[in-house]
Amino acid sequence: MGKINRIPKLDLITEAPLLSARTYRDFFRETYIAKEGKWKFLGIRNGNLYLLIVLSIAIATPILVGMEITEFKSIYFILIPIYFLIFNFFEWILPRYPLHHKIKGIEFLFEHVTVHHSFYNQKFRYYDQPKDYMAVFLPMLYFAFISLIFFLFGVCIYFISDLNNALLFETVVYIYYLMYETLHFSYHSRQGSFFKRMPFVERLSRFHLDHHHTELMDTYNLILHFPYLIYFLIPFSIPKLFPRND
Repeated sequence: MGKINRIPKLDLITEAPLLSARTYRDFFRETYIAKEGKWKFLGIRNGNLYLLIVLSIAIATPILVGMEITEFKSIYFILIPIYFLIFNFFEWILPRYPLHHKIKGIEFLFEHVTVHHSFYNQKFRYYDQPKDYMAVFLPMLYFAFISLIFFLFGVCIYFISDLNNALLFETVVYIYYLMYETLHFSYHSRQGSFFKRMPFVERLSRFHLDHHHTELMDTYNLILHFPYLIYFLIPFSIPKLFPRND
């Protein structure tokens, strides 16, 4: 690894445009994880351990919530795709607004995406070492924020319908979250990796990696997976393939 440029109290959010891509990556790995971003990563510095914890939570949560459903009604076969479509819409609206635009009160959403897009930019699209995983996965604060939002939705469903329906909603939320994290992780793996040998992952990864172009990220390819579900709702959400540059 090359020598790290020592910049006192470097802010990876405001100073991102001033740094070279390599300097940004080095500082994130060696300093940000251990200091400025320590609380975001639960004090964990080992990328493999963080990967294990994130995926364990993402896998265990829908299982535990789903086990609380005491009766599976036939109407749930209709509700499940409806819930998926709702989450697909949220997957579009979050990056369209708070993730790419700083909004007072929820600045932490914008800050993580700024770090992610600066770390995984047009020059360095893939992770090279375990610490790089920590720039892919949503921090646990995100998980808590998303859980709170959809818990409130679940409460509304509980009062409108019943507890089983509310639990079904929450289960689908966390299944969607699991797919979000695993697919996003696969997109930033290198060409020829196990993930990229899967045809649908390869194609979806191209959509997402094109989203990392600075001039495109505010508008195009905002959805990580199932991008086709909202074609009829939001025309400019249609994923676009741009010329390859890697």
